[in-house]
Amino acid sequence: MENLKLVFKSWFLTTCFLTFLLFQKNANARLSIASIDGLAEQKIATQVALPIFKQAGIDVIISPMPAARANRELLMGRQDGNLLRIASFGNGKPNLIKVPTAYAKVNTYAYAKAEKNIIINSVEDFKKYHIAVVRGVQTSMNFTTNMPHVHLLTSLEQAIDFVLKDRADIVITSNVSALLAFQKKQLVDMEPIFFVGQEPLYIFLHKKHKPTVKKLDRAIKNLQQLGVMDYLVTTHSELYLNSQAL
Repeated sequence: MENLKLVFKSWFLTTCFLTFLLFQKNANARLSIASIDGLAEQKIATQVALPIFKQAGIDVIISPMPAARANRELLMGRQDGNLLRIASFGNGKPNLIKVPTAYAKVNTYAYAKAEKNIIINSVEDFKKYHIAVVRGVQTSMNFTTNMPHVHLLTSLEQAIDFVLKDRADIVITSNVSALLAFQKKQLVDMEPIFFVGQEPLYIFLHKKHKPTVKKLDRAIKNLQQLGVMDYLVTTHSELYLNSQAL
């Protein structure tokens, strides 16, 4: 009987200890989310996303990295999620789950040197030109699918340099990223020549975090209903643009 009590006591203490460790692990657990490095809208989106995760009660670390690497790390489960992705980013990727409610949007344009006098009237016209896009940026890659002369670059800076060096005629990117990149390079001869489109942007998580999707979706909806989301996007956009102008 004494031995049985000792066994029970040992089992009870072990169970309590393991439960404690599990609680500590969960208490200290945090999501590792990737953003795309070198894109202005991603830096703004990071600041907008932080209150969303806080509202959802989720600790998060957001790490900027090249777009293609961010894709790969998420698909392999080494990252828990990606920020600011269009809906089609999840196509053909069963390991990914989209948080249903968009929390931002992106306006994408085609840009070229003014001196080139490139006139684009339709998507078909793009097939005549060499186009530089950032590898892994889904909007640009989707738009240029099946176009014959597409150059995939690691960063927006490289893509713009391709155009400046006449290795490409057109670069496709968001208006915010273009504004900051041209400003940084002090370019005055690059101009928008075609509006590619506007798309809503979402947070994607690896499927192992399925329970977290509802928490984040609820947080975004709550912030939208309070009018906070628009305020966050506007405020952080202005702050970032002003900081880069200094």
